[in-house]
Amino acid sequence: MIYRTTKKDFEFFKKECEYWLKRLELSDWQVYYDHQKLHNCFSRIALSKGNIATITLSTELDMLAEKDIKEKIKNTAKHEVLHILLSSFVDTIREAEEKEEEKLIHKLIKILK
Repeated sequence: MIYRTTKKDFEFFKKECEYWLKRLELSDWQVYYDHQKLHNCFSRIALSKGNIATITLSTELDMLAEKDIKEKIKNTAKHEVLHILLSSFVDTIREAEEKEEEKLIHKLIKILK
């Protein structure tokens, strides 16, 4: 069964996101919201430089395993905001991995002369 999220659901989703943004002290982020059909997921977040994020709630949800849409929306909002909370940590790890990769490439260039 496909559940189609309503404007009311979307407003509730935004309210829940704002709650978690405040609770996790992420007021330095500018967050935009979108409500459109997503493929194979209920929500998505796009993070940009300068602490900008866009959180999208899908207009459709496969409700076969879901009983309570309100609880699903609450958990989804929390999930997406946690991505914001962890984004600087994840970026730091990525940068370290990229530096190691560059070192390895330069080492291979020297070896493969």
